[in-house]
Amino acid sequence: MLTFVDPKGLAMLRPNNFSNPKIQLYQTLQTEIAPRLNNSYITLDAFVISAESYTQTMKYFADPQNPFTPDEFTENHVLFPGISAGVLLEQII
Repeated sequence: MLTFVDPKGLAMLRPNNFSNPKIQLYQTLQTEIAPRLNNSYITLDAFVISAESYTQTMKYFADPQNPFTPDEFTENHVLFPGISAGVLLEQII
């Protein structure tokens, strides 16, 4: 398994939603790059670790009136600080 972990502030991302290419890197790796490797023993993945907490991120990420849930961030491979190291590693692995 090869996992890319990108610590990143989300405030300056444009678009500031889950369609941003930096957030979608995990999809690109899994759907476009991994099949070209033609090796079932290699798994590619990527996660963004937000530089801010979930509460801070909700002020500017997408629509603050209709915020994404923490689960939606996790599903899109965006994780937040404040998560214990063990839980964070479980989500990455």
